[in-house]
Amino acid sequence: MTSPEEIWATRLQKELYALTTEEDNLEPSKKDLGVLPPFITVKEHDLNLAERKCSITFAIEIGLESDKQGKDVGKEEEGGKKEEGDEVKGDETNENDGQEGEEKRNDTDANAVASAAPAATAAEVTVTLDASLQYRPGTTTPDSSLSYPFFKPKAYLSSGADFLPPSKITNGSMIQIDCDWTPSLHLNDAILNIALKVRESVKRDEICLKLEVEENDNGGFGNDTFDVKVSSFFSS
Repeated sequence: MTSPEEIWATRLQKELYALTTEEDNLEPSKKDLGVLPPFITVKEHDLNLAERKCSITFAIEIGLESDKQGKDVGKEEEGGKKEEGDEVKGDETNENDGQEGEEKRNDTDANAVASAAPAATAAEVTVTLDASLQYRPGTTTPDSSLSYPFFKPKAYLSSGADFLPPSKITNGSMIQIDCDWTPSLHLNDAILNIALKVRESVKRDEICLKLEVEENDNGGFGNDTFDVKVSSFFSS
C-alpha cells in the first residue's frame, strides 16, 4: 500500500510539472492539474523532498498599475487645456494664424507628454501556497496524514496588499482558502479560490479575503478528523 508520504511527494511532483508546463504539451490526464485562467501565472516554485518542503508562488493580475496614474495625468492635461483655452478667448486681438499656431504647439506638448508616460504594466497580487509536510504537535516527526493533499495547503499573501481594500490583511498574512477541502482537490483549485476573491475585492472595493486563524497545531481539528480523512481516501 502506498504510504501517505509517498502520496504527498508523488502528488506534488505531478502537480508542479503540470502547472509549469505549457497546456498544449501536457498529457490529457494531467491537464486538470495544471489548468489556470489567463489572469493567474506561476512565478516560482520550490520542492525539496529531502527537507519535505514545497511552496509555489502565483501572480494574480488585477488590472493595470498605470490606470490611476493615467487618470491623474488626464485630469492635469484637461485642466491645462482649459486654462489655455480661456487665455485664447480672453485675447481678442490674436489673429487666426496665431491661434492655429498655439493649437499646434498644444498638440505637440500633449504628444510629448504621452510619449514620456510609462507603458501600462499589469498590477498583480502574489500569493504563496505552502504544501510542506506538517508535524505532529510536540514532535519533530513529519506526519503526512496532517498535510496536503489530505488538508488544504497554507496560503500567504506575498505582495500586493496595497491594492486591496483596507483590512487587517497585510503582506505576509496567512489567508483563508474558503472551500470544503477534500484530497481530490489540487493546488490550482486552491489558488483559483483565492484569486477570485482577490479580484472581487479589488473590483467591488470590499473585503472578500479572510485571515486564516489556526486554533491549534492541528488547524483546529481533532485527531479523529485526520484519521477519517486519510482512511476514507485509501478506501475510495
